[in-house]
Amino acid sequence: MTIKQVSEKYSISEDTLRYYEKAGLILPVTRKNGIRDYSEK
Repeated sequence: MTIKQVSEKYSISEDTLRYYEKAGLILPVTRKNGIRDYSEK
């Protein structure tokens, strides 16, 4: 899932997801060609 798909699914902004990752509140996200690839977990 892309960052846009995740932000729409959970009704939070993409910036919030980036902050959560940077702050260590969520596990680091793998990237494919520089694009975050969130798992369903």
